[in-house]
Amino acid sequence: MAEVTEIHAWAGGQIDSDSHGDVTVGVRHGPLRADLYTDTLELAWEPQFQHGKAWIAARGCAFAAEMMISPWTDGAPDPGRAVPVAYVGLDAGAQRWGPHGLWGGVHGWAREYVVGVGTPGHDEHPLARADIEGGVWTRPFQVSARAGVHLYAGPYGSPVEPHLEGDAHWRPDWRVGPVAEGWGALAWGQGEFTLTRLGGLTPYEVPLAGAAWAEWWVQDYAAGRFGVWSGSVGMDAAVPHVLVRGTLAADLAAFSTPYVGAPFGFPDGPRLSEGAVGFEASGKLTYKHFYTDVALGYAPWIPRQDGVSRVSGFLRVGLDWTRVGRKPS
Repeated sequence: MAEVTEIHAWAGGQIDSDSHGDVTVGVRHGPLRADLYTDTLELAWEPQFQHGKAWIAARGCAFAAEMMISPWTDGAPDPGRAVPVAYVGLDAGAQRWGPHGLWGGVHGWAREYVVGVGTPGHDEHPLARADIEGGVWTRPFQVSARAGVHLYAGPYGSPVEPHLEGDAHWRPDWRVGPVAEGWGALAWGQGEFTLTRLGGLTPYEVPLAGAAWAEWWVQDYAAGRFGVWSGSVGMDAAVPHVLVRGTLAADLAAFSTPYVGAPFGFPDGPRLSEGAVGFEASGKLTYKHFYTDVALGYAPWIPRQDGVSRVSGFLRVGLDWTRVGRKPS
């Protein structure tokens, strides 16, 4: 069968006391793919085989790498510590798919970060990551785990930073069913570039409803989302091709935010273990390849300075991968 060309796109973002938006446009043809993620361009070659896939990609970010443009301190945005950060690098990996949803693989990348890009005092720091990974992917349940190391040649972390990470998700496709998801990690010696970003309603970070996007920069963490969702509330009888889904959930997280020093870390001393709780109501409307995601989060007990909200919202309108042009002959 001839290869086809497909496109996808979305636009949206999180609305809170330090709102951020994102836009994505992508195209793929056979194993070739190009995506623009707001300020990040990725060009990839991704061949698939009978029982696996491989990929190699060139990737560059213009100014918002690792969300260093948006640090928070003591429950409020801290623009005095914000700095634009860019990178260029290569990403590569391979996966093997086995029976019963089992999979395993390797993944790594190498990047050159530019701190303070566009300013006279910018500096550069190389960083690489290598992981062995694996898991199980089935229709109602997915779990993955990664073990690896960051190698860093700069002033904001250790030269060798081992880490263990994992996540699990269970959302059975029932008319009304449970939601149970979890994320966790243990790491050593991490600095600003390699700490995990936690908080918010976006799919890019470890979530915590009601918190800001990437509000906390954490090293060791355990987070969970628990609730109920409507897994298959269809409207096909009245409006063909329309599907409506909704979720009510609570987010819980415990984490450590180690002192990593100025300019990006916590300038007034070390943080130890912290915790947070948030509540989320979300929904998704799908029509053919189009979709709209909406969510509202509230974290009643997280620290906040005067005038800083504990409420966050999320909105996205998108188009899933869709074939363009004529059908292949």
